[in-house]
Amino acid sequence: IGKGEQNQRAMKDNLSALAGALQQVEMFVKQIEDDGDPMPEEKRQALEMATS
Repeated sequence: IGKGEQNQRAMKDNLSALAGALQQVEMFVKQIEDDGDPMPEEKRQALEMATS
């Protein structure tokens, strides 16, 4: 039971991380659509890490 609960917590943590990455992607897309500004290199690298 303990191992199952641990796995469930890990899956919830992964889901939360994925949701956060999706929010960042949506924010970047909106920024590009609104401003036409390119994504800063540091954020682009973070996005690549989050989505790979």
